[in-house]
Amino acid sequence: MSAFCYSERFQRANWEAGQLSSQLDLQAIHIDAAPFQLVENTSVFKIHSVFSMLGLRRAYVTKLGRLVGVVSLRELRAAIEDINHSSTRVPPRSAAVDEEEAEEMIKYTEGFDSCSNHV
Repeated sequence: MSAFCYSERFQRANWEAGQLSSQLDLQAIHIDAAPFQLVENTSVFKIHSVFSMLGLRRAYVTKLGRLVGVVSLRELRAAIEDINHSSTRVPPRSAAVDEEEAEEMIKYTEGFDSCSNHV
């Protein structure tokens, strides 16, 4: 092993040790002690209702208690806009309930086009 390679590894090891032993200032980071959770099959309409009522910016999606995703307000608004402007429809999970929810969501979100630019 060359002296240069050894020196480089030594410097890297010292740098890593310094980084690992340094203190992190977490005061500037907002940590939510009780984040809001959704189950993975929650409809877009229900998610929007929860976000609106509680003033959420993000919610964590779980399956059997394990994190499987995160939904943000910006992504939710984009999804609603896509639903409103999409000519293709996703087949519903159960025809009776989801068809009613879809129609209700379309009626509920018709005025969102003017609001979506303020995100």
